[in-house]
Amino acid sequence: MLHRPRLIPRSSLSLKLACDVTNAMIDRIAALLRCEVSAELIEPIALDPTLQALLLDGAHIVRAKGERTDAFIVIDRQEGSRLARYIFGASEPSGAVPLSSIESSAIEQLSGVVALACAPLCGRLGTLTQESPRCAAVEAQNYFEIQFTRPIRFTIGVGATGEPDLSTSACPAIEQFRGVPMSARVRLGRARVTVSELAKLRIGSVVPLDVQLDESLMRVGNTVIARGFAGIKDGRYALRLAATAAPTAA
Repeated sequence: MLHRPRLIPRSSLSLKLACDVTNAMIDRIAALLRCEVSAELIEPIALDPTLQALLLDGAHIVRAKGERTDAFIVIDRQEGSRLARYIFGASEPSGAVPLSSIESSAIEQLSGVVALACAPLCGRLGTLTQESPRCAAVEAQNYFEIQFTRPIRFTIGVGATGEPDLSTSACPAIEQFRGVPMSARVRLGRARVTVSELAKLRIGSVVPLDVQLDESLMRVGNTVIARGFAGIKDGRYALRLAATAAPTAA
């Protein structure tokens, strides 16, 4: 059987931006499912009316407003059903089965979580709202898909209202990173001892440190962010900050 060839217009959307969104989304899906995931990026395309109807009709769509451009998270209803049943540990039905209210709610929450992965594309993110396929079809100019292959096969589409201008992009807002965990540690001081001194250490021995009591350092990684003095609060060791420091490696 012969098929009529059809040219698909190529998107002007930066492939690097699409890759950045894909990597961020992989991280968020992995954290949500609590397992390793694999996915591949389908190269961005420019949407024409035929493709808009094919990709967006009947889909669950969340709009993420951004300072550079708006993004649309597109999850096909059947794809959403497969993912929801995986999340709840249910077997996949043989035919098309409508989502229950609980499954629909889970897909809505998932859309909101993965929408935050669009920050590389959108810049600073604003509100997240559910969007109708009709409105998304009118405004979406570029589109790409992220096809997950492990632990379950499903696809998430990402549309954009335009090509963001990165030349005037602002630095990421701190609000975008408030949920990122970081490990902080406090160094009370250091001491140098000889092997013979180390061998003589007993319970009650005193090891002089190389700092005063008010010179304890608080670090994130290898960067000093504050100085203070050690103490006890509510039965736990604590550091009372005496001064914050410009980030310096030490």
